[in-house]
Amino acid sequence: RFSHAETVSPFATLLGIPAASIPSASVYDYDHHWNAASIIPMSANIQWIFFKNNNDDCLVKMLLNEKETAFPIPTDHFPFYPWKEVRAYYINKLAQLNVRLNDNMHSYLQNLQ
Repeated sequence: RFSHAETVSPFATLLGIPAASIPSASVYDYDHHWNAASIIPMSANIQWIFFKNNNDDCLVKMLLNEKETAFPIPTDHFPFYPWKEVRAYYINKLAQLNVRLNDNMHSYLQNLQ
C-alpha cells in the first residue's frame, strides 16, 4: 500500500483522483493546481476498500493517504461507488489508451512515446 512519490503521483493521475489530475498549462504555475505535499507525501498510498453484501453487489471506496477521495465518476453515496461502474470506467479509460486488461504494462511503458 505504501510507495514512493514517483510511483504514486502518475498512478493517482491515471486514476483521475481530483487533486492529482488537474492539468497545468505551464510548469511555472503547476503549484496553483497541484499540492504535492497532500498528494505524494512521504509514504504516500492509495487504497481501494471493497464492501460486499449477501446479494453479490460490491461497493468500493478509495483512500488517498488514508483520506477518502473521489473516483472520477458520479455517485449518490460518496465515498461509496458501485464496483461494476468503477471497473467499467477504468476498462474504458484503458481502451482509450489502447491497453487491454491482459497487456504487459511493463512493455507498454517501455515503448510509450
